[in-house]
Amino acid sequence: EDRVDNVLLEWLLALEWLKSPTSGLKSIYPIFFDKKQDGLEEPFADFPWETLASLPQLPSAKTNRRAAEILRKLGGTEEQIMRMQALSVRQVVDQMLKNQGIKLALVGPEPLSTAASRMLNIVIRDVSSVQCSPDIYAFTRSGGCEVISFLKTRGLMSLAPTLARHGITSLRSSHFCGGRSARRNGGGWCRPPSRALRA
Repeated sequence: EDRVDNVLLEWLLALEWLKSPTSGLKSIYPIFFDKKQDGLEEPFADFPWETLASLPQLPSAKTNRRAAEILRKLGGTEEQIMRMQALSVRQVVDQMLKNQGIKLALVGPEPLSTAASRMLNIVIRDVSSVQCSPDIYAFTRSGGCEVISFLKTRGLMSLAPTLARHGITSLRSSHFCGGRSARRNGGGWCRPPSRALRA
């Protein structure tokens, strides 16, 4: 009997949200494990890969319908929703397994700590990636819009992630230190911004 399966629903939404250019979701990191094994060297049994062959080759109509309702509220397109609703249970699981994950049975005596540490590293990496995105940079940094506009008009958008990473929000305040200058800055002489940057 078909029903709304919450795990399948979460996987469907995560996979579709990962494809959306506006979601901000950058990664899915599956954690594979089976039952806990008390008193054994390996705390968790390995994931039961052999059971995947028995998963239904048809969609879970109720689960997919519920996922479609949520996707519409999140701004998903009808084309995306129609494609998602045609996915079988096996196809959803296969797509999820394509993401790099971790097998708790193979990571030593502290599997949960190891998994948490790896997930934290991925979060830090992805947050850094989002913060260096030109769109995020433009609207979350004072002066960011002006810098992005400057780069766009001069065909220099490839420099945007680097400027964002270093927190540069104004090209007018850039200085090239060394040599003589008409003005003093702290303990050294600095030239004012070059004509190219002030143009």
